[in-house]
Amino acid sequence: MRNPLILRLIFILTLVLLAGGGLFYALASAGPISTGSGLFALQGLAEQSWLQMQPKPTSRASYAMDLLDRRTRDLVNAVGQANEMDILVMVDQTLNQAVLELSNLSLDERTAASSRILSQIERLMQITGSLTATQQLDPHAVAFTTKLTTLRGLLVAGAPSVADLITISNWRLDIPLPGTEQVRAGFEHPFVLVGRHAEISCLQCHNTSVAPDSSSCATCHENKRPQSHTYYEGDCSACHTPAGWQQAEFNHATITATQCVVCHASIRPENHWEGACVTCHVAGTNWKSGYFDHTGTTSCTSCHANLAPPNHYPGDCATCHRDPGGSWKSAEFNHSGATTCASCHESLAPPTHYPGECADCHAANAGSTWKGAKFNHSGVSSCASCHTGNSPANHYPGDCASCHVDPGGSWKGAKFNHTGITSCVSCHENRRPANHYQGDCATCHTANAGSTWKGARFNHASVTSCASCHANRRP
Repeated sequence: MRNPLILRLIFILTLVLLAGGGLFYALASAGPISTGSGLFALQGLAEQSWLQMQPKPTSRASYAMDLLDRRTRDLVNAVGQANEMDILVMVDQTLNQAVLELSNLSLDERTAASSRILSQIERLMQITGSLTATQQLDPHAVAFTTKLTTLRGLLVAGAPSVADLITISNWRLDIPLPGTEQVRAGFEHPFVLVGRHAEISCLQCHNTSVAPDSSSCATCHENKRPQSHTYYEGDCSACHTPAGWQQAEFNHATITATQCVVCHASIRPENHWEGACVTCHVAGTNWKSGYFDHTGTTSCTSCHANLAPPNHYPGDCATCHRDPGGSWKSAEFNHSGATTCASCHESLAPPTHYPGECADCHAANAGSTWKGAKFNHSGVSSCASCHTGNSPANHYPGDCASCHVDPGGSWKGAKFNHTGITSCVSCHENRRPANHYQGDCATCHTANAGSTWKGARFNHASVTSCASCHANRRP
């Protein structure tokens, strides 16, 4: 029979191993202990061991970025505290590890993982800017900010090269910048040599007796700034990265809502709204996609007064344009209760138009089309009061109704009642052709007076002299 003491020891040892394994897994997977705690060293050991146990490069890179999220959370809690620089150094070490693991991935895997670490970098940039050490220009904090800016630039330009990632991962806050070859005694590059800076020869920069001695891009590249670029006076690195000038991208998350005009004032078109750009435009997108939220807006003319065409309705836009933010073309005026059309439409009346109220003719389709107007002639006794200007040359000077018996219809088909008329020339004198008989029209045209002049017949009975009429017709 086995020794009971040995069995107890095995049992206890098993429990210890199980408990230790459970604790190890809990520390590695959840990371409950924050940086600065006395027990953090135990958690750090569990985290690093778990990292090395990952079977694939992608899983190691993913877990390394998980650790970066944890250290970033610790840094948020340390802002303004006495140990914020100690936490910053640990964040830097974790960042280096994540970048190094990223360099072990294939190009496609690096591309897929870049978006996650880019968002982590941008969050760190915001947090680092609020550190007391950064505001006091602590050299380590400033170096970390420069490192974040450089890394972000490489990530924005696309999947960084393995060489650039390794260079970044070797850049620690407590040593000089990587790539600082001793060109001369005491010289160190003021910026990390990555991207296009790592591709050029030394002599492309060191071509005079005075070498660049600043981390500002403008020191070397000020003369490369295009003329149209003058509206932005900031440093090149705010948009451009060491990967090249063409991959420019400005991070609008670093500015406030009122700062757009600092760069974009010269781009504002004529007669543009004077408010803040972000009221309509989303930072970082194109200008054409701007949209203004008209909710709560009561006066359109405060912005749109200068857009009204000539002779436009002088009232408020919303009276007709009931789709704020939509198209101006869909306007529709509610004429209910409107009693005087001329107050808006006076300028639209054509020459010699009826001077009365529009609704006398256009009542049926007010607000629609002016065509199809119809005037109710009931009770009207004088046509000339409206239609005098419409008479053709040499027209009968009497009242229109003498011939036009269909008021409101067509002018064509007029018929004059000649009953009781004894003198044709009182109306038709100017219609007589040249060399015409000078006597009264009815002498020949009695049968068809008021119809057609053709078919006239002269009664020659009792006429003794043909020449009295036909002398000028003699061949």
